[in-house]
Amino acid sequence: MGSLPEPWRIPISPTWAGTVKGSVAGGTPADLTGAQTESILQFTQAGTGANQRTLDSEVKLGCPHSKDWATGNGSTDDTTALGNWITQSLTVGCGFLDAGNYKISSVLTPISNSLTIRGAGANNSVITLSNTTQNAFSVTSNAPVHFYEFSITATGPQTAGACVIVSPSSGENGQSHFENLTFTNCWNAIDFEKASGFFVGYNTFLNNVAQAIIVRNTNNADSGDSVISSNNFQNTSAGSSIGIYQESSGGLKIVGNKINVVNIGIELNAATGISSSILPIIGNSIENCTAQCILLTTQTPAAGQWRAVQIVGNEIMTNAANAVGIKITAASTPTWLLDVEIVGNTLLINETGTGGVGIATDNVTNVNISNNAIENIGGGAGTGITISSATSIGSVRNNTFRSFTTGSDVTNASTTTLAEDVVNGHILLIGSFGTITSGGGTSPALGANTNYQQGEISTTGSTASTNIAVTFTDTFQNAPRCNVSSPTGPTPTWTTSTAVLALTYASATAAKFEWRCYGQ
Repeated sequence: MGSLPEPWRIPISPTWAGTVKGSVAGGTPADLTGAQTESILQFTQAGTGANQRTLDSEVKLGCPHSKDWATGNGSTDDTTALGNWITQSLTVGCGFLDAGNYKISSVLTPISNSLTIRGAGANNSVITLSNTTQNAFSVTSNAPVHFYEFSITATGPQTAGACVIVSPSSGENGQSHFENLTFTNCWNAIDFEKASGFFVGYNTFLNNVAQAIIVRNTNNADSGDSVISSNNFQNTSAGSSIGIYQESSGGLKIVGNKINVVNIGIELNAATGISSSILPIIGNSIENCTAQCILLTTQTPAAGQWRAVQIVGNEIMTNAANAVGIKITAASTPTWLLDVEIVGNTLLINETGTGGVGIATDNVTNVNISNNAIENIGGGAGTGITISSATSIGSVRNNTFRSFTTGSDVTNASTTTLAEDVVNGHILLIGSFGTITSGGGTSPALGANTNYQQGEISTTGSTASTNIAVTFTDTFQNAPRCNVSSPTGPTPTWTTSTAVLALTYASATAAKFEWRCYGQ
């Protein structure tokens, strides 16, 4: 009969020429030649206590192989053949995608039940999409689906569709895994429309056009607790691409990914009506962003809320004029973004013009920005941190700024506390500021930051208010280095000494001045 191939490659309906000899029940020799040979031959697995089975039943326990249906030669349209292979694989819960290049022209048979598909490696098992608008895999199952070790690639950049779309007709898909896969030229690589509890890890996303990964759960908006970890996103040009985009699906953990050359690296854009919390974005490397590297925002018009977002220990570099490293902005209501920690990140702002920002906050409640290192590497007039008037109940402290011009480290229009920041190697002064006097007019009011190194002075506009002085209660070894700005437009004159900052301003127009001082 000759040697059989390895056990997992035995065909389901073997046909052998000649006479097949064996024994039937009781050990009686018999001629086993015939159409039903596979139903007579017995198989017993090695090892103590293994059950005896017919060859036919044993073979059908194995995972169907794609090459039993499809050619995988890169030119033949294998759409129907692979669909038949998936249908058979669903009956046993697994399928093996043999090495080969499988060309498909439309979406494959929907995966309607739990299924594991494993390839022979991402460089060996390849599914190639022949048009620019098709889906490849459609997962309609609520049960887990696992994909491992193969590639999906479009012949050119797609203009629509998804390489994998997960969208059951009801309920949600849960606990699916996608690992060690490669996606190339997809419009969307993995589109989770109704899913939770998934794991996406150790994959490579190359030149994906729109969003490499979309996370939504339109059936249960706050059901999530999924993980995206240790993936590599690489594009040759940024275009309008987004690495990871989330609208809903509850707490999503984004950890340890490499994202390079994108318009936006990670975008969390809260959909209408959701209220999701515990969203850690930790230890990612996001480089060459042309808009924002991390964007935390909300949709309009109705409320959707992100709460307890931790942006910690990421490495970030922008690479376009006016780009922002980390941008936090709700559509309108600050409580839609609540309890945001931005801690221990390294940000390089490659700004050659004037609009680049390391961290920008607007319409957010309770934001803590601390222990970040922010450097302007482009030589332009970028800003380290900008805080809008709608940012509230937060703190900014212990950050380090390099290569920013005086006054462009932090611009603060809110009541957010500032303390102990380092600017170009100089420590910002902390401690109490003492008497504020004027030269005869109404005494100006100090703003909310009386115990910190910046303050606000408002004048009544009296011409007598010509000499406004801010006196430190502490004595410093060297004269502090101070700067002043005025939201209302007038340009004041400052003089400094070891203990006194003196503002000269004479006008009948009321004015507000904001000042900040640095140690030498």
